[in-house]
Amino acid sequence: MGEIPLRGEPNAGPPPFPLLARGDRGEGSLIGPLPTAHLARYIRCVFWLRRPPYVRWAAAAAVVLAALLWDLRDEAASPYPFAASGIAAGTPITESMIEWRNLPQGAMALPDLSDPVAARDVPAGEPIVPSVVSGPPAVPDGWWSIPVPLSPGAVPGTQIRLIDTASGLEADGLVVVAGSDDVMSIDTSGLVAVPPDAAAAVAIAASQGTLVVLLAP
Repeated sequence: MGEIPLRGEPNAGPPPFPLLARGDRGEGSLIGPLPTAHLARYIRCVFWLRRPPYVRWAAAAAVVLAALLWDLRDEAASPYPFAASGIAAGTPITESMIEWRNLPQGAMALPDLSDPVAARDVPAGEPIVPSVVSGPPAVPDGWWSIPVPLSPGAVPGTQIRLIDTASGLEADGLVVVAGSDDVMSIDTSGLVAVPPDAAAAVAIAASQGTLVVLLAP
């Protein structure tokens, strides 16, 4: 057979693909440089000569498996205490005031909750960490608790020194309830336990505003 021109283009060159012929060369045989075997059989032979991409399949399966394990992983978690509601400074922290939330292990330090007392005001939702918890101070027998303006650093159990600038009186004290650290609060007084022989003088100095509280560095 001669060359078959393309439609609308006379004298065109040979087609880019071999042509099929019918007749004595066999049904569906090829014309051109390719073998004269059936086209379907030829394609099947060429296709199976390629090696299947086992490495790609294995890599894809590994990626899918890793993603599945990542989604189904069970991270180790532990319960940590949070304030279920606002807790005032010096208030004993009970179980009803605590909301336990699961966090990854080591997310924060656990406080001693054997007999906890709020060392400062704890807003609702804030984590209860060791810095906001103190144990109940051991107040000596016979001491009196007096409202005294305190700085936020004076947590329950802190030993302080009280000085009356008017009379020169000096007395030891022990913080029982911390003062408020709320910047919007007008009164920052806490409770300070003092010896019975100095209780009256300290109370008068605190009411007159002549009392100075010293904290150990």
